[in-house]
Amino acid sequence: GKPTVVRPFFNNVAMWPAGSIFSNASDLSRWVIAFLNEGRIEGKQILPASLPAQLAAPRVPVPGETDSHYAFGLTTFKFRDVQFVGHGGFSRGYGSMIQMVPSRKFAVIVLTNKSGETMRKSLSKAMELGLGLKDDASEKPAPVVPLTKAEMNAYVGTYSHAPQTWEVSIKDDKLFLKYEGKDYPLTKSGDRKVTFGDANENELVFVPGKSGKIDFIFTEIYGAKRVK
Repeated sequence: GKPTVVRPFFNNVAMWPAGSIFSNASDLSRWVIAFLNEGRIEGKQILPASLPAQLAAPRVPVPGETDSHYAFGLTTFKFRDVQFVGHGGFSRGYGSMIQMVPSRKFAVIVLTNKSGETMRKSLSKAMELGLGLKDDASEKPAPVVPLTKAEMNAYVGTYSHAPQTWEVSIKDDKLFLKYEGKDYPLTKSGDRKVTFGDANENELVFVPGKSGKIDFIFTEIYGAKRVK
């Protein structure tokens, strides 16, 4: 569609601890170089040598994933036994992603000027070329398993992480997600996991509360609580 200027600029204080820094590729590259070299760049110690390891140390398991944790403003995960560290983010008007492999001193930085865009295919290709790794899961898609009626009924509800809202509903015996004004069909991808998006590129995890009932959802870096 036609680009529009959004004013006032989107500002959510809930995002401040994990992002909301205005930067550019050059400055981020220097930060990444220092991170991958125990705080050193151009022969100078600009960060405490122990800081990168402290920031990347796993703290909290990520729902729905194995070997994936949230650290201090970073996410960690393993792919083909290679440890990745990074973080992505997006808001109205831009998107960004940094993925680092400390053991290889390798990183990819993506900055875009489109809402929610992090150029995942380009990021994967850069990783493939730089590390010799290839995510062949996209070439061998898992068979689609339909959601049961019990699963759909358990997931239906409205989930909120103000000011954002995710609405899950059933239409024509199929499960749909309404997010930011758009309706997406939900496809089962695992236990309490579904995918959505124009190319099913986003994953959403339904998380039970203490009672066993689904009380939360988790997608990207967002957690949201059931409000209806």
